[in-house]
Amino acid sequence: MLRDCGKVLVRDEGNVKALYRSARACLAIDKLEEADDAIMRAMKLDASNSTFQNLKLEIATRKGIIATRNQQTMQSAAKKREAERNLQSALKVFYRRRIIDLGS
Repeated sequence: MLRDCGKVLVRDEGNVKALYRSARACLAIDKLEEADDAIMRAMKLDASNSTFQNLKLEIATRKGIIATRNQQTMQSAAKKREAERNLQSALKVFYRRRIIDLGS
């Protein structure tokens, strides 16, 4: 569908139907910047179109979901790294004490 929309937009960059369909297709595959760009171009041509406004809201919502998921992933990775550092520190202390105890 994106290819077809692209062909139409090459011939007629103001084709709001192709812009809308392009935005919808991009949203479906999480190409959110491209989706946002396409729907914004459509809205410049027909700002009062409620379908365009609703799609703009869907795109913004999806961006928020992905941003939240990315933040959670980063926090989880940071916690894992911290746990690994703590484990390494604890193991170093354990082995140092064990060596000292064995030497006594």
